[in-house]
Amino acid sequence: MRAGRFHTSFKIPAVPDKSLDRNDASNFNLGWTDGVHLTVPVHEHWRAHLVGQFNSRQGNGNTTRPPLDFSDTGSRASVFAALEASENPGPVIQRMLALTWMPDSLATEGVASEQRSDYITVTVKTAAAWPLGHTGTRLIAAGEVGHAINRPNRTTVGLTGDHEVSGNGFQAGLSLYDIRPNHHLGLVYGRTQAGWLISNDYRNNDELAELRYQHRFNPDLTMEIRYRWRRELELPADTHRPRRDRDFYIRATLRF
Repeated sequence: MRAGRFHTSFKIPAVPDKSLDRNDASNFNLGWTDGVHLTVPVHEHWRAHLVGQFNSRQGNGNTTRPPLDFSDTGSRASVFAALEASENPGPVIQRMLALTWMPDSLATEGVASEQRSDYITVTVKTAAAWPLGHTGTRLIAAGEVGHAINRPNRTTVGLTGDHEVSGNGFQAGLSLYDIRPNHHLGLVYGRTQAGWLISNDYRNNDELAELRYQHRFNPDLTMEIRYRWRRELELPADTHRPRRDRDFYIRATLRF
């Protein structure tokens, strides 16, 4: 068990390692969790994670997107619960089922309205790895799907229409590890609909593709080269074209 202010991270095992639900720190977005994280063995090859989190009226340390709002007294505490395999059969290296519950935090009609609903999501993560030849190179295929049970109305998130937005998300990645010793290359593609509001790696109403190369010079020094492309899935009201982003970086990270 750990308590206080800390990082939580449950990602797919890929070179562009991302998460739909819980990844406090990604790239330059540094967040945190205020609360308690309890890990408990529940079966011979499974363990459970339970994260109880405090949410201030001004928000919390995670990435949460409007119309999530914590002004209601009932939204002070939220819960993340997950079941994760500690051992995996054959080539499978990840199996995980997770639930996020944020009581009284979803302003379905907008933050100006007093109406609030619980925001609840379910995700499934899985991955498999295979050796390629005898040089140590590994191919890892990973994926995640998620569904938000309660979603805001379309007008609340700036879309046309008078019904709820969709709340599905998914990502899939292929990575080659140790193409040469400590040289890795990976590609990830994902889509999150307008009702998916809790990812630090994916904006809601967004489509993303990312190619990343990584070289670990030693355990403390890493260099990464990333190219990322993003666009909006649905056209927001009163706009003429969807937003498109392209960005590129070279980054060196030194741990000490």
